[in-house]
Amino acid sequence: MRENRWIRIPVPGVRLIVSACLLLACGAVAPMAAPASKEEVAVLTTPHGEIVWRFLDGDAPGHAAYVRDLIRRGFYDGTTFHRVIPHFVVQGGDPNSKNADRSDDGDGEADRRLKAEFSTTLHYRPGSVGMARDADPDSGSCQFFIALEDLPRLDEFLHLLPDQHGAAFEFRNDTWFADDVYDMLKAAGAALCLSEREDNAPPPLVETAAWGYIRLRLETYSDGDLKQWANRLAATAWREIHVYFMHEPTAPPYAQTLMRFWAT
Repeated sequence: MRENRWIRIPVPGVRLIVSACLLLACGAVAPMAAPASKEEVAVLTTPHGEIVWRFLDGDAPGHAAYVRDLIRRGFYDGTTFHRVIPHFVVQGGDPNSKNADRSDDGDGEADRRLKAEFSTTLHYRPGSVGMARDADPDSGSCQFFIALEDLPRLDEFLHLLPDQHGAAFEFRNDTWFADDVYDMLKAAGAALCLSEREDNAPPPLVETAAWGYIRLRLETYSDGDLKQWANRLAATAWREIHVYFMHEPTAPPYAQTLMRFWAT
């Protein structure tokens, strides 16, 4: 069950700046094209630090232009984050949240509504910012949400798994590597996949099931690398380990070498 934390986090001000060193709201988002050397971004000031937004004009030109206009008018100054669902979403931007009456938080609008500009790649990705709306797709006005992790959906999916399943989960965003995610996988008997890739540091090796699943996806492994992996896997309590080498034709000899080190 999702828990709504009806607390208020004040947002004293939102300003537009031209930045040469770009940050992203609430951490990493989906991979995007490299930004220009200088770009206009929005900076939200809170008692807990600053949040920096990047405007994706190519994906939502109408929304980006209107939010810029609201910021320039000072519309968001003094609003709060009025709705917080841990590990899921933070919502703010409601002009009603400026007063002491919390009963109408979430009902406020600006001077007009916007035609929907949905994205199939960014929606609810951790760190993405979107326009809040009701059942009408064209009801977005000024309220926004910042997507965090998506633990409620993970929990719902885990409950759909059949008994005696052999499911393993590979996550590509660092926000998933947290104790509450590990606890959820353990409760479901699901393995956390450790995937070593060229474009990232390998995630932690965490034993969430009685067995393990490792994806070794680098193009080249030395005997020393494979010996380290054999020692690392031998130190676990896993009763069964599945190791996948990605690249042909090196995968079979790499697998044989790893098994030889394991045996010794």
